[in-house]
Amino acid sequence: MPTPILSQIYRIGLLIIVAIPWCANAGNDIEEFRLFPGESYTSMGVTVSWDVANSTDESVPTQNSLRMMGPETVIEGVDIQPSEFEEVAYLDDVAIGFKADTIQVQSNAQRSNAYGGGRYGNARYKVRSLGCRAWGQSSEISVLHRIEEPRYFVSHVCPIKINQILLTVSSDKVDYPDGSKYLEMVATDTITDETQTIPAANDAVKSIGRFTVAVGRAFEETKTVVIQVSAEPDLTIRGKDAWVEDYSFKDSTTLEKALSDLGDRYGFKADWEAFEGKEESIDYGKNLNVPEMTISAGRPLKEVLELLGKNELDDKVTFEWETPTLLSVYPIGYKEVRDQQQRAKQIEQAKKEFEKNYQLETQVYKLSKITPVTAKALIERELRSYQLSGTEVRSYPLGTGSERSTWVVEQCIADEKANAVIVTAIPETHKKVEELLAKMEGVLEAEQKEKAAPLQLYKVEVALLQSAEPQTDEATPEYWEALDTVVEDLNVQGDSLYQLVELLATFGETSINCSQTVPDLGVHVTLKGKTIREILNTLSKMYDLWIDYQPETVLIRPTSERAVTHLVDPKDYGLGQEDLNQFNVEAVSELGRSNQSITNSVDRGGSFSVTMGEHTCEFTFQDFRDPYLIVNGRVQGESKTLIDSTLFLEQNKPSVLAITNMRDTLILVVRLLEIR
Repeated sequence: MPTPILSQIYRIGLLIIVAIPWCANAGNDIEEFRLFPGESYTSMGVTVSWDVANSTDESVPTQNSLRMMGPETVIEGVDIQPSEFEEVAYLDDVAIGFKADTIQVQSNAQRSNAYGGGRYGNARYKVRSLGCRAWGQSSEISVLHRIEEPRYFVSHVCPIKINQILLTVSSDKVDYPDGSKYLEMVATDTITDETQTIPAANDAVKSIGRFTVAVGRAFEETKTVVIQVSAEPDLTIRGKDAWVEDYSFKDSTTLEKALSDLGDRYGFKADWEAFEGKEESIDYGKNLNVPEMTISAGRPLKEVLELLGKNELDDKVTFEWETPTLLSVYPIGYKEVRDQQQRAKQIEQAKKEFEKNYQLETQVYKLSKITPVTAKALIERELRSYQLSGTEVRSYPLGTGSERSTWVVEQCIADEKANAVIVTAIPETHKKVEELLAKMEGVLEAEQKEKAAPLQLYKVEVALLQSAEPQTDEATPEYWEALDTVVEDLNVQGDSLYQLVELLATFGETSINCSQTVPDLGVHVTLKGKTIREILNTLSKMYDLWIDYQPETVLIRPTSERAVTHLVDPKDYGLGQEDLNQFNVEAVSELGRSNQSITNSVDRGGSFSVTMGEHTCEFTFQDFRDPYLIVNGRVQGESKTLIDSTLFLEQNKPSVLAITNMRDTLILVVRLLEIR
């Protein structure tokens, strides 16, 4: 009986069609061809000829016969007659199937017998052509244990041998006591000389040794018989091909004990090899825990070990048979243990080097020509935050992760009373600060004392962006292939949406779920030859649903839950994707954008503020050092300052400040547009 899930699949019309060839040997190596009267064709070394013998006497019908000639044997004189069934001939390890293509002719005695004509039902037919096919079947068949009832052909010119059992077919029919006549098969055990005769009659069955032979169908014209053979396991075999009928691995059993028990029972020994010469890896392999499992259906020992390796021991050991009774065990999983040990050493060494090379030092830099505020703004462009991640030192713009105690964070304080800056940084940064201040002090030393600067107006563009998820309705690669599974016939009339979704997930072997906010609708839909993804899209349009393709599952939700985020192009703000990448941001939306003016006089328009969404952006003039307009920028949240830093604005070039929490990133973009 079908399982409950399958019966439900049948009920809503999910159909799967399976085609079964004549025999297991046919496979896909089948050559098809068509013969007309008088033609010949050679396939797989066998020449098939349609012989036509015309008589001068019109009252004598045309004689038609089929002749098959192989490299060593011949089957000939096969009468061609109308038939709705395929006939088969077997010779020289090749099976030839042929079926008549018939047409109805007038009920004229001469016409009815032409080309193999005759009575076919209540009408008269003639054979117009023969549809033929050829495929190979070895006459030497080796069976280790069981055969899953494969079909084989045997004929009077081509016996077959299954292990030591030789099967032959008589050239003529044999009389039986009840008066019937059949072709006769003979099964001979070539080792014990035991013999069994089997009439080539449907369902005739005989056993010889551990083999059972059943007649499927006999083709009398070609003296070919199709048989089904089954076999019982050979329990005398030892080692890797030994038959394991019933065996259980207990929980917490070590691999060494499991292989020792199997070896004693089925006749093999385990040879433990060291991983890359590491002797300790052998103990690692021996002490691996074997998962609890039971072998209830019989199978060869080598398959049992394959099952064992595919469970919790996958990627930990490999099994290789050096000989049928010697199993090599190689603990490849020790590589992970060794790599973990090496990784731990590398991390410890990296930690020591990080503590040595990234020690913070505090120095006070006295200023003479440059103001502390300006110096602080210049210095902060060189400051960074450092984090040791594994063995890699990562560097981030100042302000990123500054509240994390495990990071090394550089900083600068402007001391206006002492006309100095206090810098806390790593030694390498201090070298950069010294060079920067020396350069700036030198430039200012050469300048003449400036007169009172005239009022200057600067036009500034301010934009506040927020990180956003890229919008896509495409499934992720992990389950995209499963969503392309084709459902041949889907017919649902009033069934539950939840039940239909569960069945589609089972059929596609993937994860599809309904949100609890989706009502359990009654679905009415009929589709043919559609993929699971196309079916889901159809349902979304019919019932106002949102197919939310998440990283590991498909979640069906009401359309009302779909958030609308208007993404903007970072190029519109003078940014590139690489600018977003440094903050681990893929896409952004705009919270606000405004053009403002600011002057170089604190008392006369030297500051401005603008509200963007729930945030307020404030800017104050600090200085102008060609080509830079230096301003202080601040972003205020509901109850605290989110961003507070000095910006160096160069005309038509964006300056960027950002703050990141566990969920979102705010990005402040400021550009100097015009100087008046």
